[in-house]
Amino acid sequence: MAAQRNNHGQKINDFLRQGYAYNNYPFITHSHMSRHNLDIVEDGQGKAQGTLRNEEICMVCKGEASEGKELFTCDGQFNGEMKKQPFQPCNSKFHLDCIKAYNASGYDFAYAARPECQRKFLCPLHCCSVCNTENMKQSAYESELIECAFCFRAFHSKCCYPAGSKQLDVIIESATYKMLVCPSHSEPAPVLQHLPACCSEDCKVKGELQECKKCIRSYHPGCRKVKKIKEELTEKDAPEDLCDSCLCEDVLIVNMRVASEQFMALSDGFTMDMDRYGSIARYVNHSCKNFNAEFPKKHAYVGKCKRLYLFEQRRYLKASRVIEAGEEVTVSYGFTNKSCFCDSCLEEKKELEKLEWIENLDKENDVPSGATKRKAAFESNSPKAKVFKPSN
Repeated sequence: MAAQRNNHGQKINDFLRQGYAYNNYPFITHSHMSRHNLDIVEDGQGKAQGTLRNEEICMVCKGEASEGKELFTCDGQFNGEMKKQPFQPCNSKFHLDCIKAYNASGYDFAYAARPECQRKFLCPLHCCSVCNTENMKQSAYESELIECAFCFRAFHSKCCYPAGSKQLDVIIESATYKMLVCPSHSEPAPVLQHLPACCSEDCKVKGELQECKKCIRSYHPGCRKVKKIKEELTEKDAPEDLCDSCLCEDVLIVNMRVASEQFMALSDGFTMDMDRYGSIARYVNHSCKNFNAEFPKKHAYVGKCKRLYLFEQRRYLKASRVIEAGEEVTVSYGFTNKSCFCDSCLEEKKELEKLEWIENLDKENDVPSGATKRKAAFESNSPKAKVFKPSN
């Protein structure tokens, strides 16, 4: 049974009579579906040959049309090409029940079909994944979208371009379409250090943090919103070792504005936002062992109230040794049990890596090695970092 492309007005009217139904995002989140109807062969130079397959199966459940389960074709057009074939029809197909339940990145089929939005049957390739996630449902359907070549996601090319994506020129028949490979299809880099605070914006929980295995975020298990993950027709509990952003496959956009907060505790109950206030001393960098300055504390006179003199605790930058001309001024932040990449720590890490390399080389050549002893001696004799810990 072939999918229906036109005459969706009656079905849209049925939606209006039924009323709007919330699709449970993000509590029950559907994973992004792969594009089964587009074959891509990359050449390794930013170009690919694409072949469209006109399969009569649902993009969500991969099922065919049957009695009582009609297949409908998307009313949208291909994005990314406006010269040779500006009106290439989209070849996505779906069952109405399947597409209404599909909510990856906040996609909402029923809302797109309403007259205040587009009044069309549109698949996820015709709305911006980032705008949907941020609940900008109307803006999500504005033009100039760029599609992912491997999954049913699209992004506004000017304002919502996902960082870490790879641009891909896909040649389909005689036309070239601007597409991308979104970050969902890349291998995550090793996590160096997790954030020491919960990533939930409204977190009020105290307790042990769970570290995400894919990114640097940390979270309290009770702060996660995603409870279930859907894959095609199966629904399962969300993995406990992934944060909400990784479960929903959120992306960071290019030139995204990020709030920078640099708070410094000057004393008990008095914390200053060093991003907005303070002298130039707040830009002094950290060094575990080679620091040449300190941040001592003193009481400064600030005024008089009746017969009382008012003082406040202030910190100032003080040289702890002679600082040569052109030498960078550094202090110790008092890091404990945290990975550090300052100048002195990097020197030690390079020396340890060198000893490990010599040890592995001796093992390969079956030569009795003294590198293990030298490594142990280096670690035991390494001078301890003189850490200046400011009192709060």
